[in-house]
Amino acid sequence: MHGKHNSLIILQQFTRHDRDYWVFSIRENPHTFLYFTHREKDLRALFYGTSFTEKIPRIEKEHNLCIECGLSTLIKGGVSLDGEDLVAFNCEREGANRIISQLRKYADNSGALIQDL
Repeated sequence: MHGKHNSLIILQQFTRHDRDYWVFSIRENPHTFLYFTHREKDLRALFYGTSFTEKIPRIEKEHNLCIECGLSTLIKGGVSLDGEDLVAFNCEREGANRIISQLRKYADNSGALIQDL
């Protein structure tokens, strides 16, 4: 999760269970990233891992399962903020916020929904 993040590609953008999701990749980074923010709660996260795009369609078929829960075994690291509770694993908050800043630039009109952790 280090280095310049100047070539970000948004792979998927969707809404589920009052959350807005962006799945994206960054050139020269082997991971896939998932950012989400809740529409009504102070809840958002940035995760990275593998095979997100392959697994998400299967998770969407299970109506009660949240995307991040369904991806749990594929997540290698990330930062999650739930109110005042911050959890970071295999990722620093500052690095996650740099990636989120790049995502905000590439997300066009929906970028206003994307907030730092």
